[in-house]
Amino acid sequence: MRTKILFFLLFIVSVFYFSINAQEKEANLENKVKEVQKYLKQNDIPAWLLYDFRGINPIAVVFLGLKGLKTRRWYYLIKAEGEPVALVHKIEEQGFKNIPGKIIPYVSWEEQREKLKELLS
Repeated sequence: MRTKILFFLLFIVSVFYFSINAQEKEANLENKVKEVQKYLKQNDIPAWLLYDFRGINPIAVVFLGLKGLKTRRWYYLIKAEGEPVALVHKIEEQGFKNIPGKIIPYVSWEEQREKLKELLS
């Protein structure tokens, strides 16, 4: 399983890390998600959880094409099948309006933990 995860991370970096331009990134995000889902299915990986807090994960930020520094924790779950789901702080919800999938806002850290637990179950 570790090898599959390592190859998956290399796949993501090689295919999605380098950006083309803003319009193409936005147009291609849905295709990126579909490619990730295809890879997850082919390799029996149930999901990929992207996470960031204050820019510590540039792969996640570049993958989603997010603009500006997000100061609250956010999560983006891509399951092998189905619609992706973003868990984001209410005050930063607007910054995620162009990503595909459902957006679930949270306000408190307790609510964040609760909703993240539900999301991952």
